[in-house]
Amino acid sequence: MPKKINLYIHPCYSKTGTTYLQENVFTKINFVNLGKPHNHKKELINELISLQYKIFQRKSSFENLYPLNYSYSVRNYVSIFKSIIDNTDNTNFILSDECLFDQMNFFGYFNVYLLKEVLESLNDYFDINVKFIISIRSQHQYLISNYAFNNYRIKKYFESFDNFFNKVLSNEDLSEIFQYDLLIKKIKKIFNSEILVIPLEELEQNYENYMLRLINFLGIEKEFGVNTFHNKFINKNSKLIKNNKVYNIKNYDFRMYFLNYFSKIHMSLKRYKFYQKNFQYLRFLKKLIVPVPITSGKILLNENQKRKIQQHYKQSNQNLEKITNLNLKFYDYYY
Repeated sequence: MPKKINLYIHPCYSKTGTTYLQENVFTKINFVNLGKPHNHKKELINELISLQYKIFQRKSSFENLYPLNYSYSVRNYVSIFKSIIDNTDNTNFILSDECLFDQMNFFGYFNVYLLKEVLESLNDYFDINVKFIISIRSQHQYLISNYAFNNYRIKKYFESFDNFFNKVLSNEDLSEIFQYDLLIKKIKKIFNSEILVIPLEELEQNYENYMLRLINFLGIEKEFGVNTFHNKFINKNSKLIKNNKVYNIKNYDFRMYFLNYFSKIHMSLKRYKFYQKNFQYLRFLKKLIVPVPITSGKILLNENQKRKIQQHYKQSNQNLEKITNLNLKFYDYYY
């Protein structure tokens, strides 16, 4: 009789309250945490996370090393995953990492199918009940927030927010990244799983309802109440000034210009066993090399841009309302 487990996957979107959930909710409940925050004490879970980023890779990593084949890495990832499940009596697991389905910085479109392969392999050993938690945010707030917070990456391709804004509205491939209804339909079709959609706006404006829906979905209502968790939002990158959200544009100090150079050296040295065995003793260098985030300016969305984005995604958001029974118009997703 295969072991029955519940696996909750929280794969997107960034800047939608994901860090709040990871640090203030998912670490407090009695689930085996397989994702963020990455402060795990168990070696197997750290090994799993390391392998995860070899499979679900950042786009920028392809500049240094193109993975010719994933089959061994996927099998290895499944093997570690299986060992973690086998070595615990716990039957509840949560994998929260907004990078999994991220299509801006990662290969989220393809990662859906990689994750499907991983789960199908695990199904050979376990009876897995997979459920998805999808964090969202109104597109007009998401786009400006993402541009400000990930400015170093986004400006390399789009230069200014105006260019980014115009490209999102004109390029269908880019635009569909933020059509949440399409992602929900895709997950339902591929995984045939239950999905909980939780808007950031609900977390901010109707905290009790947000938490009740989440607690019930996780099946922990007998153990935890709304007041169990701290209603303290973190990682805010904006201020309300004269009823307008003004975002801090995040960049990095001078070390960013040398990061690619050091990354190439690191990738070259990883081929040698001596470096692989002793790299852990050189981790102190990471603090000296890794760039520090700095604020390089401020930005806000004007009313005309907001209206255009709302109109552009109106039908998508109305479709999502029908799927989820959420009232997205109330949360200013469209007018």
